Amino acid sequence: MKRRTIIQSLAAATAAPLAGASSGWSNGFAEQLRNDLLSHWHSTREYALEMLEAMPAEHFDFKPVEEQQTFAEQFEHFAASNVGYFSRFEKEVGEPRPTGPKSLTKDTLRKFVGATFDYVQAVLAALTEEEFLRRDVRMNSRSKAHTAQDIFLRAYMHTAHHRGQIVTYLRLKGVTPPGWRFPPTGVA
Repeated sequence: MKRRTIIQSLAAATAAPLAGASSGWSNGFAEQLRNDLLSHWHSTREYALEMLEAMPAEHFDFKPVEEQQTFAEQFEHFAASNVGYFSRFEKEVGEPRPTGPKSLTKDTLRKFVGATFDYVQAVLAALTEEEFLRRDVRMNSRSKAHTAQDIFLRAYMHTAHHRGQIVTYLRLKGVTPPGWRFPPTGVA
C-alpha cells in the first residue's frame, strides 16, 4: 500500500466520528467502514458482471481440466456463496434470498449474479450499527463467532478468488478479460 494511501485512510478514520454523528450511528468509524464496504461491493459487482459478459455464451460450459468447474459453475458457486454468507443477517433485515437458476446460461447467470450482489448490498446497507458491530455471527453450528465485517471480507475474498480463476478461463479461450480496477480511489 502506498504511503499516501495509508495517510489518507488514517485521516479519514480520524474524521469519521464527526461525520457519522448526524446519521444515527454513534461510531463514525464503523459507519464509514460500512459505507466503504458498500462502495467496494458495488465495484466488485460491476467487475464480475463485465467478466461474465466477456465470455461468449458458447463457452459457458468450458473448463480447463476435468476436475474444475465450468466457467458458468464458477460464477454460480461464488454468487450462491455470497448469499450464504449474508443469509446470517436475514432475520435482522428481512431481505429475501435470490434462488439459483435452473440452468446455467449467460442470461440466467447474469440475472442471478446481479441479484446476489444486490442482495448482499441490500443486507449490508440495512444493517444497524448494533448488527454491524456484532461479534457472535456463526457460519454454521461448529464455527467460531465472527463479526459482520469478517463475513463481508470472506465474501469479498471468495469472490476475488474465483474471479482470478475466471481470468484464466477467459484467457484460455482467447478472450482478453476486462481491465482490473479498484474504485473508489480515495476519500470524497
